Amino acid sequence: MKGFEIEFNERIIQAGVDSGMILIIIHNDKGGMTISGSDDTSGKKLDWGRFELNIGDVISITACDVNDNSLNTHPKDQDRKGLLKRYNELKKYLTEQGLIP
Repeated sequence: MKGFEIEFNERIIQAGVDSGMILIIIHNDKGGMTISGSDDTSGKKLDWGRFELNIGDVISITACDVNDNSLNTHPKDQDRKGLLKRYNELKKYLTEQGLIP
C-alpha cells in the first residue's frame, strides 16, 4: 500500500492506507505532531498518534510502499453525528475568534 515513512526523535513510523488519505499535522501552538487519516474503503478513521516535538527537531517524510503499519492503529467509525458535532464545535470557535462570519 502507498504511504509514508516518518522519522523524528529516533522514531520511525510507517503509515499507509490502500485507499484513502494520511494527514501529518504539525501543531505550532502545542509543539506536537499528529499522524492520522481515513480509509475510504471501510469509512474508518485511522490514528497513529500524537507526538511531542521540540525546537530543533528534524522530521523526515519519505513516500514509500508500506507493507505493514508500524504502529497499531485504532480505527474509529466516522459517523455522521460525530462529524456534524465536531463541525459545529469548530464553526462556533472560529466565529467567536472572528475568523468566519
